Amino acid sequence: MTKLSSIAPIDSTSLELLEAAGFYEIAAIAKSSVDGLTAELEKAHSVLRIGDRPPSGESIEQWIGIARDMVGYKEDSTPALGVVASEEPAAYELSPKELQMLGKAPFAIPLHAQLLVSQKVAVAEIPVGNLFAEHRGEVEYRGSGEPLGEESTTFSKIMTRSMESSVSVAVLDSSGPRSGLDKSKLRSTDEMIGAVPRQSLGPVTLESPRTTLIRAPLKETNAGRTTKSNFYIRGVLHDRPWSMAMGAIFSLLIAVLIPLAVISAALLLLSQEVPEKFAWVPEWILVFPACLPVIGIFYLIMGTRCGCRICGQRLFLPKMCLKSSKAHHVIGLGYIIPTAVFMLIFRWFRCIYCGTPVRLKK
Repeated sequence: MTKLSSIAPIDSTSLELLEAAGFYEIAAIAKSSVDGLTAELEKAHSVLRIGDRPPSGESIEQWIGIARDMVGYKEDSTPALGVVASEEPAAYELSPKELQMLGKAPFAIPLHAQLLVSQKVAVAEIPVGNLFAEHRGEVEYRGSGEPLGEESTTFSKIMTRSMESSVSVAVLDSSGPRSGLDKSKLRSTDEMIGAVPRQSLGPVTLESPRTTLIRAPLKETNAGRTTKSNFYIRGVLHDRPWSMAMGAIFSLLIAVLIPLAVISAALLLLSQEVPEKFAWVPEWILVFPACLPVIGIFYLIMGTRCGCRICGQRLFLPKMCLKSSKAHHVIGLGYIIPTAVFMLIFRWFRCIYCGTPVRLKK
């Protein structure tokens, strides 16, 4: 799998916009057209607002050219029409004899649904018209027209073509009476002109303001900030921002208190056992072991419940699994402490597991 970062002209903001639009590999860029990729990126930018503006058409055309050179992709030419083999679907509508037969065959006129309702015509009373088109199986013709060509006896009765399927397409004769249909209920199209009221359709609202706010922050939130700054708030809005902030605070406190409590307890124990060497240990450090159970309870109540808005994974619980390459990580500190610090400072973060940006501010 070749990453998009291999294409030199793509910057970090455009790379993030491409991944948000669903383009993760160079092969996907190579198979895309300039207009199609431009439309997808403009749509993703209008929703997520990644970057000041979407990439230009010239840049996208350059990306596609480089991607196609890297994967050796060439656009397929349109195949020419040829003779259909016997094992493939039979294109009956391309034969002059079938076209002549279709010209003499009966045809159906579509009726408006309100017309059927006003005339009280049941659906079961309407005869079924089958489509005579590209099909595998037997073709059965029962009509009143003249036989076609030398196969007069074949078309007058049944024309059978041996195929793999056993389905048949039939063109029915309309010369006889149709049972079950009361013709007195039918009216001509001239009589129905103006009888069916026209209905006007208004504009359709695809998204509510609340849905738009969840996907992208308000314009005044990032006023005066550049997209390359960490203070540029991005991502989907979390449904419990205050709980996430409190969970981050207690997660940091428990991460600091655990080593302090262990060291303090050891020093107090040594000051009691070897007072001549550890007389300098103050008694107030007993506060750290004493506060550890209280902070631990708050961490269990609030910190362990903080989850990602997208994947639902618990952010402040240690978990041995593969983490996202975009997650906040510091060697020696891991993922939880950097994520909590980044969340409290910049009011947004990237999920440790799925890498999706999630914000705590509207």
